[in-house]
Amino acid sequence: MTRPTVATVLSARPWEARLAAAAHRSGLVRLVGRIYQPIELSRLDTPDWLVVGAETAWLDPLRIEAIRSSGTAVVGVHADGDEPAADRLLQAGADVVAQEATDPADLLRRLVSPPPMPELSGGGVTAVVGPRGAGSTTVAIGLAGTSQGIAIIDTDSTPGVGPMLGLAPPTRRASGPEDLVHHGTDLEEGPTVITIGALERPPTLADATSAVTYAGRLFDGVVVDAPPPFDRRIGWCADEVVLVLDASVQGLLRGMGMIEQWEWPIPRLVLNRVVDEDATDAARDVTGLEPDGLIPLSLEPIAAARE
Repeated sequence: MTRPTVATVLSARPWEARLAAAAHRSGLVRLVGRIYQPIELSRLDTPDWLVVGAETAWLDPLRIEAIRSSGTAVVGVHADGDEPAADRLLQAGADVVAQEATDPADLLRRLVSPPPMPELSGGGVTAVVGPRGAGSTTVAIGLAGTSQGIAIIDTDSTPGVGPMLGLAPPTRRASGPEDLVHHGTDLEEGPTVITIGALERPPTLADATSAVTYAGRLFDGVVVDAPPPFDRRIGWCADEVVLVLDASVQGLLRGMGMIEQWEWPIPRLVLNRVVDEDATDAARDVTGLEPDGLIPLSLEPIAAARE
C-alpha cells in the first residue's frame, strides 16, 4: 500500500510547522510540498491531500472546489474554538476540518484512512480498472451483461462504452453528476449507459465519483469503467475492483506499475486477449495475483468478455 501524498499551505501559525515535522517523523504520509500560492499546487502531481489554514488569504469556496475537482482532498485547519471558521470551511467543501490543537500524528492517521464515502442503498458497485489499452471498457460491458436495472458508468472524458455498444453520442448535456445519472441511455436489452463526457462542462475526477455514489442508490448494480486517471475514491467506494491486464508481456509489465501503487483491497485479476495458457503463469509471476478470468483473443471481444 502506498503512502498518501500530502501538501501543506505555509502559515505563520504554528500548526503547519508541527504537521510538517510530524509527517517527516512518522512516515505515515509522504510530504510532497509546502506551498504558499495555489498555483504551486499544479507542480506537485496532484497530491492526495492539501492541508490549509482558515487564515489563508486566497482560500474560498471556488478555490476549494477547484482543488477537489482536480482530485486532491482538502483539510481545513482553524483556530481552537473558532466555530465560525470551522463552519466556513465545512460550507466551502473541505473534506476534513480540524482544530489547530489536534495532535499532528492523529490528523495524519486520519489522512491515511480512506475518506468516508456516501453509503450505497442500492446494489453493489464494481470498478473495472486497468492501464490504457488493456481492455477495461470491454470487460466492464461484459460484466454489466444484458440485464436491465444495471448502470454502466463511463468515466472517460473520451467515451468508449457508448461507441462499443453502437450508441450515438449524447445530444443532451447534463448540468451535473445527478442530472447525468437521471438522463442515462436505457438500452432495450441491457444496462443504462451513463457517460461522464456528457456534462455541459469539462468533467473532473470528482464528477465521476459523485456519479458512481449517486447511481449506487438508484440501480440494482453499478459497473464503472475507470481508465486512468481516475479519482482514487472510486476504488474505496466499490464493493469489488477488477483489474484488467493485457496478457502480452508489455501489458503485464504495465500492470505491474499499477500494482506497485495499489491501495485498495486485493482485486480480481482478468487477463484480456489471451493467446495461450502460459499467460496465467506469467501473470502470476509478474503480479503475484491468481487470474480470476481469461478472455481469449477474439474478433468479438464483448461476447468473449461476457462468457
